[in-house]
Amino acid sequence: MQDLLGDLASGPAVAGPPPVAEDLSNVPGAQGPPREVHDTTNEPQEDVEVRCHARATTGKMPPSRYLHTANTVAERLIVYGGKGPHGPLGDVHVLDMKMSAWMQAKPTGDLPAPRFGHTSVAQGTSQLIVFGGMASGHSTFSFQPGTPKPAIPLPFASNQRGEAERHAECEDELYTLDLETFEWVQQTGAKGAVPSPRYKHSATPIPERKGRVRMFVFGGCDDEHVALNDQYSLDCETMEWSEVQTSGTTPSPRFGHSATWLPSRKILLLGGSNGAKSESEHGAPDPEIPPHKTTKSLLPMGLNMLDIDTMTWSQPTARGAGTGAEPSPRCFHSAALCGKNLFVLGGQVHHWLLANNHYVHGTYILETTKLQWEHNTIKGDSFIPYPGASLLGHTGTAADSSSLYLGFGIVESTASHEYSRLFWDIATDAKQKLNPSLLPKPTQSGAYNTTFKLLCVGDAGVGKTCLIMRFVEDSYSETNKSTIGVDFKTLQMEMDAKPVNLQLWDTAGQERFRSLTAAYYRGAHGVVLVYDVTDAQTFENLVGWMKDVDNYCGEEAVKLLIGNKSDQEAMRAVPLEQAKEFAHEHGLLFMEASAKVATNVKAAFRLLVAEVMYKADTLANQPPAFQEKVKLHAERSKYRTLGLKCCQ
Repeated sequence: MQDLLGDLASGPAVAGPPPVAEDLSNVPGAQGPPREVHDTTNEPQEDVEVRCHARATTGKMPPSRYLHTANTVAERLIVYGGKGPHGPLGDVHVLDMKMSAWMQAKPTGDLPAPRFGHTSVAQGTSQLIVFGGMASGHSTFSFQPGTPKPAIPLPFASNQRGEAERHAECEDELYTLDLETFEWVQQTGAKGAVPSPRYKHSATPIPERKGRVRMFVFGGCDDEHVALNDQYSLDCETMEWSEVQTSGTTPSPRFGHSATWLPSRKILLLGGSNGAKSESEHGAPDPEIPPHKTTKSLLPMGLNMLDIDTMTWSQPTARGAGTGAEPSPRCFHSAALCGKNLFVLGGQVHHWLLANNHYVHGTYILETTKLQWEHNTIKGDSFIPYPGASLLGHTGTAADSSSLYLGFGIVESTASHEYSRLFWDIATDAKQKLNPSLLPKPTQSGAYNTTFKLLCVGDAGVGKTCLIMRFVEDSYSETNKSTIGVDFKTLQMEMDAKPVNLQLWDTAGQERFRSLTAAYYRGAHGVVLVYDVTDAQTFENLVGWMKDVDNYCGEEAVKLLIGNKSDQEAMRAVPLEQAKEFAHEHGLLFMEASAKVATNVKAAFRLLVAEVMYKADTLANQPPAFQEKVKLHAERSKYRTLGLKCCQ
């Protein structure tokens, strides 16, 4: 997956209401619109573009939920538990990230009670470790000492909605799930200093050596909503707990916060709630996420960092803090690390922002090496359906170094809580010029009414023909003749469960054919520029090829740079970082590949096709934002008519 999506480009803006930036300094009791704020740092920020679009998947999507967990493990996304419209859930769903297909697992073993507000971390690629949460489904009577609990929770005496919540218990249970057999095992008789029962806490893995991690747990709350700030560590191999002793200023008690492991061997805590309530929060429709948070409860998004080597807490000040680039106080947000950038999305924000119809849609990006905040408008679709709403209790999970998945959660407005069952792709890095009128459109059957034309250009001998043959026929020959003029091959493939027709045009690289092949640029949906990593001159000549692409291709064409012959590392003449910099400067997707040993060839072409399809889907067929709002209100009215309104 990292090879496929590692250099995804960001997408276009679509018509709709302009996002309104959140006020980050004067939210509490604000009168009138937020003041305009600017970043005063002297160091320029990197231009990170962000796009979002609804993920097209096959199979049965998981039901609506929030306060669940999601982990990416070996190109699979594992979604477990959470709270649904009728109470806690205990199901396990798996998304195959390559095939974009959902399946529901059928676990065996010591089945845990349905739960929400728990945490989970992956141990290697074969095990998921789950701790705590608010669980329901246990029997309401006590067993005699020494009598084991039943493996399958006993049913409730009443089927009325809300009965499950009355029997919910805050847990300190520890479970492991085998991700090959999907067998649950309860880790009874835990060793060491076992944490007290809690939920809405945070947990993050601390890598120790290949395939082995420790789980760091911070804070949370008990079943009385009393916030905690104790900290524990679990050896995921021996299943032994220890209470972590740290120096410095320990973060204040909180729940609904985020904890993220950074490659600099630090743990970063952000935001959360201290549990303080206002009168308006008592008797809320959903006691887990009461509405109208105030300054008494929401905590600032200042940095709390724990150095794992010295076990010392610090509160560094990030560049851009207090200028509008830093997130406003919030809880139940998501924080996902993609490369060096931490993406903070959604969350429960101060009610003033919602009451004043703000569009809380953008993403906050913390560049973790510089500790610098940047606020970005998200282009493409909106995971926030309308102004005056926010998404919270969702999960944001990194897919690779430049993209993440955003899933499920609650859409909160000042009037209601509504479940979101949508699943989003969010990707970053690269710029594009777009012309939606020239894009092919998918038909009702899902097939595209236009064949995608992909053009392959570059110097003679760089391996353009070999790359195409490897992709189309999965074959390779050392004796390919030089292409004269132009040649092409056709292929039908499946992407996101849609049949896609391709024409791959193989052009001659010799100078005498340059004028002849120029006519074949026109109408290309994608262009592959190829150089030889063992021949620096072929890389230098890319500047000339780029001029031809810019002169003859339409603005809608997606451009991919491939460095061929990556298997010949001993003869390398073009450094990888130099090629990456060239691709970044010219807005190109980039990947090194080897047609000879079949490395990254299919991944590179699939990346190109996926990007062309993205343009076709989001530009040619994306309805304006106001139509999405009308559709949402229509759906809401339908639910009310059927008596299915959530959280009531």
